[in-house]
Amino acid sequence: MTHDNTNNVDNDAPISREVLLQLINSSIQSGHPLYLVQANLSGANLFGANLSGASLGMANLTNTKLTNANLSGANLQCANLSGANLTRINLTGAKYNADTIWPNGFDPVLAGAIKNAD
Repeated sequence: MTHDNTNNVDNDAPISREVLLQLINSSIQSGHPLYLVQANLSGANLFGANLSGASLGMANLTNTKLTNANLSGANLQCANLSGANLTRINLTGAKYNADTIWPNGFDPVLAGAIKNAD
């Protein structure tokens, strides 16, 4: 008897706020950065979240509320942040590249992010 579908994960399904908060708290308690590569966080309310050092490469962060969030040192390479609310966000040392999509008019360098050479 095989279980071919037991390890399939729908990367396009949004993560619930409760699960995301559990992941963030677990990450803070363990001291290990949060790994959310290719996660769908579209429309999530992450007001004030501590995502310092998180791996958010290729994540879908469209229309996400990141007001007062800490993304210092986070990996945002190829992430899509179009339409996200980045008011008072901490991006000090966060890494991004030419494929990272920012909200219209947002200057990641002014916010402290560092562009990686491709």
